[in-house]
Amino acid sequence: ITATLVDNADTDKDVRLETVSSGDISIDQILANSAADVALDAAGAIAGVDAADDVADITAGHVVVDAATSFGEGANTLDIDADDTNITASGNVTFDVVGTGGHAVTVDLSAGNVLVDGRNEAADGGFEAITLTSVDTADGTVDVFNYANGITATLVDNADTDKDVRLETVSSGDI
Repeated sequence: ITATLVDNADTDKDVRLETVSSGDISIDQILANSAADVALDAAGAIAGVDAADDVADITAGHVVVDAATSFGEGANTLDIDADDTNITASGNVTFDVVGTGGHAVTVDLSAGNVLVDGRNEAADGGFEAITLTSVDTADGTVDVFNYANGITATLVDNADTDKDVRLETVSSGDI
């Protein structure tokens, strides 16, 4: 599935994209309003189609992801503007946080690394606090970067691995 433009921003209805048995989901732009969910369920990977530009590829109140492999991997990182993101995957998870108001992150990985980046270079993308509600990787690193806002780590678990956890704020922001 390639979502060039899915615009449901004028309603509080959810957006759901799903591949069954096989197939990836490629996202250019999905717009839902702050009361709606965007649910992505891929038998393969989920990735962006445009270069990492710090303009929201997914806008919603809540983003729920189930990817059989990776989420946001590669040069076309996904930019997410949401209150919270909940991701289950078996591969690397990489996304940028854009917007304002705070972003809660839940990630459950059976394999792979986690990279969450709030240092968007396009200042109009907005900056917001990042809360790691529950980030669990069985076999990978956890890297979270933020600009001018804090990072709250409620639960970060990679205890089953010898990989690093790195939390870093730039300019200002507490950890």
